[in-house]
Amino acid sequence: MSTSNFVNEAAWINEAKARVVVGPADTPVPGPGELLVKTEAIAFHPLDAKLQLFNFFDLPYPAIFGASIGGTIVSVGPGVEQFKVDNAIVATTPTYFIRDYRFGTFQKYALVIARNAVKVTAKGYTVTEAVTVPTQASVAALALGVAAALPHRPRAAAPKTAETVLIWGAGGSVGTYAVQYAAQAGYTVIATASTATAGETERVKALGATHVVDYRQSPEEVVASLAPYAPYTVILDAVAAPATLAVISKLLVQTQPDEAKRIIRSMGTDTQNVTDASVKVEYTAYAKLGFDHDTHGEFVDYLWKDWFANGLENKSITPQKPQIVEGGLDKVQECLDLVLKAKNAQVVLKLT
Repeated sequence: MSTSNFVNEAAWINEAKARVVVGPADTPVPGPGELLVKTEAIAFHPLDAKLQLFNFFDLPYPAIFGASIGGTIVSVGPGVEQFKVDNAIVATTPTYFIRDYRFGTFQKYALVIARNAVKVTAKGYTVTEAVTVPTQASVAALALGVAAALPHRPRAAAPKTAETVLIWGAGGSVGTYAVQYAAQAGYTVIATASTATAGETERVKALGATHVVDYRQSPEEVVASLAPYAPYTVILDAVAAPATLAVISKLLVQTQPDEAKRIIRSMGTDTQNVTDASVKVEYTAYAKLGFDHDTHGEFVDYLWKDWFANGLENKSITPQKPQIVEGGLDKVQECLDLVLKAKNAQVVLKLT
């Protein structure tokens, strides 16, 4: 289908660290395995804002940022069979990894890879609700299912395993979905969060954690609270703050066998606060794994066609509640500024 009838505009960042300027943009044409989507909702993440501020990926400019989109398909590329024009979808895109701004979601019409998209049906969440899920939930699932190689996956009535997973930082986006992934796969989940926040303990338990420990206690108290549930099959540090490594290291040294002293970290491999040489810190760009269909295609297809498709339709996946801003692309900069201030929350721009 020709895309010449779709007049595009984008929220451009014309040079490194510049503010957003809205202007015309070419309308992408979907190639094999791709979709052209009319953007109706954009989820913003701290990474989007930090890339604008610090340019640590050394991206080429002018640029169209954004990697999370919800909207309606207006054109389908060759070879795509599971989607049709007018399907509502949410998706995550490889904008920052392949540096192709046709996939940037801060525009009216954006490209999406069909294998990294899922339909949104009337039975399940709205596009605005569901758009918060794919990017951060993909990171959580790929960290646990691929990097940590947990053998069991979420499924209906998954049998309970005898293994325990620790999710450090269940209050954030990645932690929220990591708790759900592990619990729905049958693992016992222990989580840390700020229990002083009203309703937070109940929220995290509703996601699937059996016990919630307040990370704001002294390191000795946190270790003492977590030690009874050890050993842990996997420990996912979803906060990735320097102070967390020191506490988790102490826990590992006290409770884990040598071969299991590892921390799967959600961002960065900084080990300056690791307290013992036997503790290993592992990190990879988990979101990037989701676009490596040659290596991880089977898991990616499971993620989108099974966990996301069923979870969004029957609402067994609980999205993180976002702060919603309504308006046009001229609101993109406001949303980027907000997401840096929104502690443990996502920001969604609902285009009107």
